[in-house]
Amino acid sequence: MRSKSTASARFPIGTNPRADDAGSDSDVSFYESVDADLPSTAVSDDQTDADLPSAVASDYQVDVDVPVPQHDELDLAYSIKGVYRILDLISEQGSGGLVDKIIISQNSLEAFITTVDPRAYASMTKVNFKALDNYIIKPVGVYGSKEEIVRFLSELGVIDDTIATQLLVDTDTHSPTKQTLRSGLYIIKTTEQSGNTKQIFVLYWPEPGTWDDSAASSVRRNRVTFMRYLTKMCDQVVALISSEHARTIVWNENDEDDNDGMEVDQDESDRMFTFEVAQTNDQEESVTVREGFKAFSDRIALPEVPANGSTSDDPVKPFLLFGETGQGFMTVKHREAKLVVDAFRARTYTPLQLEGYLTSDCLHLSESLDNEALKILVRFGLEKRFPQECSKWKHESSAVQNLSKFHVDGDIARTKTELKKAAPNLRRSLHEAILDEIERVYPCLDRRSFPYFANEGERAVENPEPLSEMITLYPKVNQHVAQQLRQAFYLSTDKEFRTAKSRICLTKELLPIVEKVDEPNREQILRAALEGELELVKDMMKENAKSLTTKHKATADTPSHWAIQTMRKIVSGNPDADLVDGLVRDATRAAQQTTDSEFLIELDHDVEQHPELKKLADEARRGAYIYLKPAIGRLLKKLVVSVQQIQETDCDTRIKREHGSREEEEQRKLRMDLIRRLNSMSKQTAHTHTLRISAAELATRSHYYGSSSSTSYQISGSRESHEDPMVIYTVHLMNLTTQDQHELQLNPTFIPSPRFRYTHSFKLPQGHSVIRAQLLEGEKLLLVVADRNGNLTVYLEGLAGVDGAIRRGRGKALNREKIEYVV
Repeated sequence: MRSKSTASARFPIGTNPRADDAGSDSDVSFYESVDADLPSTAVSDDQTDADLPSAVASDYQVDVDVPVPQHDELDLAYSIKGVYRILDLISEQGSGGLVDKIIISQNSLEAFITTVDPRAYASMTKVNFKALDNYIIKPVGVYGSKEEIVRFLSELGVIDDTIATQLLVDTDTHSPTKQTLRSGLYIIKTTEQSGNTKQIFVLYWPEPGTWDDSAASSVRRNRVTFMRYLTKMCDQVVALISSEHARTIVWNENDEDDNDGMEVDQDESDRMFTFEVAQTNDQEESVTVREGFKAFSDRIALPEVPANGSTSDDPVKPFLLFGETGQGFMTVKHREAKLVVDAFRARTYTPLQLEGYLTSDCLHLSESLDNEALKILVRFGLEKRFPQECSKWKHESSAVQNLSKFHVDGDIARTKTELKKAAPNLRRSLHEAILDEIERVYPCLDRRSFPYFANEGERAVENPEPLSEMITLYPKVNQHVAQQLRQAFYLSTDKEFRTAKSRICLTKELLPIVEKVDEPNREQILRAALEGELELVKDMMKENAKSLTTKHKATADTPSHWAIQTMRKIVSGNPDADLVDGLVRDATRAAQQTTDSEFLIELDHDVEQHPELKKLADEARRGAYIYLKPAIGRLLKKLVVSVQQIQETDCDTRIKREHGSREEEEQRKLRMDLIRRLNSMSKQTAHTHTLRISAAELATRSHYYGSSSSTSYQISGSRESHEDPMVIYTVHLMNLTTQDQHELQLNPTFIPSPRFRYTHSFKLPQGHSVIRAQLLEGEKLLLVVADRNGNLTVYLEGLAGVDGAIRRGRGKALNREKIEYVV
C-alpha cells in the first residue's frame, strides 16, 4: 500500500522508517516478518534537551511488545467511526519514575489493515505487504491547534457536536471518569471510495500544552518525535493554526537557522555554570508556605455502608498516609460475608492431596457414589479419619459379597443338576424336531423308519416336552437348532443316492426326445441311460437322429444365426453329432439342477409313468434311508450337547444377574448408611471448608512404567468456604513523572502534578482498625492495627506483602494491658 509520491506510506512496524524504503518489499515469502523486540522510542528524562534532536534523529523505532487493551470505554477513539490509532503515547514505570513511551497501537492498526484487505494481516509480525501494494493511498498529514483540528473533523463529517465537545474538554485534571482522546497519530478515513486509490488523513493529536513555549521537556520531546513520524509518512502536511496561536507567532525573517539547532545551542550553553564560594550569613530557620498542588481521583469518596448494617462504626473517609519519602492516601471499603465455591469436574488429585482434604474438611459425600468410588475415598483419607466406621463398612460389605457368591454357586449347581435330569426329555424333544424337519423337506419318506434309540440306562419318556416350550425359556435355542437343521440333511452327499438320482433324472429328460424312435432302439437308449453309459446313449441317438423329437431345442452350443449354423455344417461335416451333443448336455444340466426334495417328491409319479425307473427309484429310496439314519444320530448327539451348553449359560447369566441385583441393593444400603454417618460426624466440629464429592475414579494413564507413586484420581464436586465480612484497605500511591522530579531538582518551587496509578490492598476483619499507616523508603509500609479489645499488632512489610503478612499473622503483637502498664 503506497502513495503515488516517492515517500512511503507504509507504517513503521519495528523498523526505522526511511523515505527510500518504498520499494523494498521482500520477495522471499508471502508474509514479511518483522522484528518485534527492537528498542523503544522512550527516552529517559535524565537526558537533557540538548540531546533530544540527536536522540530522535538517530532512532525512529517504536515498541510493539507493550500490551494495549482491546477496548477502553474512556477512549474516544473507539467512539469515532473511521478513526484508527497507529501510534500511541503511554506512560510506564521506569527506574526513576513514570516515563512517556510511544508504541504501535496493534489492535487499531490491525482493524485499519483489515478494512483495506482482510487477508493482509495475520499477526503483528506477519503482514502481507504484497497484498497491500495493490492499494494506493494519498496520505495528507494534519497537525495544529486542537480547536482547529476539531473544526476540521466536523467539516469532514467524522464527528458530531457531542464528540467535538468531549475532544475540547480540558484533560489536565486527569479525571479517570472522562472520555478523552490520547495523544498520538491517527488515520482518518472520511467516506467510502471506489477503486484502489484511497484518500486518507494522518492526524497528529497533541498533548495539552504541546504548542506552548513553556511546555515541559518531555512534552516537547514527544512533539518532535511525532512530527518526525508525520513528515516521514506524508509528503503533504497541513498545519491548522488557531487565531490565538497565530497572534503569538514571532516572525523573524533574518534568522533562517533551524529552531531545533537553536535549542541545542541554547541547551548546551545553559549547561555551563559559574560557581563562587561565599561566606554564609547566620540566618534564622523558618518555614515558608506556598501554594500546593491539586490532585484529582475518583477514589476520593466516602465508602459504601454495608447493606445489612453489620458494623456500627461510621464510614471511614479516605485519609492521607504518613511518610517522608513517599506520599499517598488510603481508602476503605466494606465487603459482605460470602460463600466461595470452587466447583470442579474430573479434577485430578494425588493421593496426598485427596487425603488432606478428606481429613480436614466438613464432608458432604453424595449418596449416589458407587462402590469403587467409595473404596477410593475410604482408602485415601476416610479410613484414617473414621477408622471404626470404615472398618465396619468393609466387613459388612465383604459379608454381603461372600453371601451373594455362596447363593450364586448353589443355584448354579442346582440348575446343572436339573438340566442333567432333563436330558432324556431334551433328547426326545430334539429327535422329534429333527424328524419334523425331515418330514418337511422330504415328505415322501416315512418318519416311522427313523425310530428313537435311547441311551443305555436312559429314563424312558412317554410324552416329551415340545421343543417350542423350551424355546420360550431359552430363545437362543431356537436360532441354534434351526441353523443346524438347515445344514444337516443333504442326501446328495451319499454316493449311491447321488448315482441313482442322476440316472433317473437323465432318463426323464431323454424320454420326450426319443419318444418317436422305434421301440427297440428307444429301449436300448433308455437302458443305456439307466445304466450310466452316456457315450452309448450318444452313439445310438446319432444313429436315430432323424427320429429325435427336437421341439425341445438344445440350448448349449447351438448357434442361432443361420450363417453360423451353415458354417458349422461345412466345417464339421456331421450336424447330427452336434445336435445330439447339445441335447444330451441340456438333459444332463437339467438333471443336476433338480433338488433332492423335488426328486423324491416326484419319484412315485415318475415310476408310475415309466415303470422301467422302479429299480433305480428303489435304490434311491434305500440310499436316502441308509444316509439319514446315522445322520440323525450324529446330529442329535451334537444338538444335545450344544443346547445344554446354551441352557447352562443362560441360567448362569440369569442367576448372576438376579443375585447381583440383590447384592447391589444391599451394598447401596450399606454405602448410604456409611455416607450419612460420615457426613453427620464431620459436621460435629467446625471447619473452614466444606468438601462435596459426587464422583471419584482412577485417572486414566495414571501409572507410569508400573510405578504406584504416580497414581492419581479424578474427583468431581466442589469445595466451599465461608469468608467473614472484611474491610478492604487500599493504598493509592502518588507517583511523579521523571520530568516532575527533574524539574523539582532544578527548581524547588516547581509545583508537580502527581498521578495515582498503582494500588495495593489488604484486608482486616470487621472491628479491627488502622491506628497508623506510614510509607517508608523502598515502598514499605509501617502498619499498626488494633483489634476489638484494643490489642495492637505492628507490621513492617513491602506494600505487595502486607496482605499476606496479615493472613499469616507475621506481625509483632502488643497486649493492651502491657501497653497501659508502660504508659
